[in-house]
Amino acid sequence: MAGEEHGGSPVAPPRLSDATLRDSAHMAGVEFGPKDAAVIADLLVKTGIELVEVGMVSGPGAKDADLVLATHEAVGPERSMTLVVVRDRQQVARALDEAERLGVRHIMYSIPTSEQHAQLKLGSPSAKFLHTLARSAISQAKERGFHVTFSGEDGARTPKERLVPYVAAGFEAGADRFRLAETVAYLSPWRMEEVIGNLTAIDGSEIEIHSHNMLGMAVANSLAAVRAGARWISATVGGIGERGGNAPLAELLTSLRVIHGD
Repeated sequence: MAGEEHGGSPVAPPRLSDATLRDSAHMAGVEFGPKDAAVIADLLVKTGIELVEVGMVSGPGAKDADLVLATHEAVGPERSMTLVVVRDRQQVARALDEAERLGVRHIMYSIPTSEQHAQLKLGSPSAKFLHTLARSAISQAKERGFHVTFSGEDGARTPKERLVPYVAAGFEAGADRFRLAETVAYLSPWRMEEVIGNLTAIDGSEIEIHSHNMLGMAVANSLAAVRAGARWISATVGGIGERGGNAPLAELLTSLRVIHGD
């Protein structure tokens, strides 16, 4: 298998997750029912997607419960991942209770890292508070046996001196993977390489990129992240999703075939 070289070493082809049944399901004008979820999840897995991201859980009675259960029925809980909202310790505990009830195995914590988003969603821009909250949420989930991906929501706008310690603290708490969310399209491909390179330098890190496409660079930024050592790319079918959409899966797969011969 051919792969583009970076620093003299072949770059391994990335692993792929798909957020169509999560990010796109919360896009204005897009609605998926359980039957849709089952068909889409099955097709994604047949295409080679390793993890189908479906639904969102913030506490008891999750409105996406039927989507999650339908996806589990179609492809199994080991091939799906559900987003869990993080706001405070008690709320996380209730959300994990609901995730357990639904049979979820893989969770993805949504945690805002930029000062702007932390102030808006957590009520505090404090980096210390952010670390404490993330460590607590990750520890709670690992104690229950979940596979944990934790995010840097608005991570692309989060300065290195704030982002790197946060990511390192998450892995120290036991997280399995970190997702950099380019929530607000902000980075050029060459800046993306720099940002991801700072994260892959953390001992024991496994990094995923989730780019939004407002500037039309989601695929380019995803490939740049892989050049810098990211192991996962998150995409959606047709690129649909919130705020200008996500990295479009077909374009991404075609690019990977050209670049990696995969």
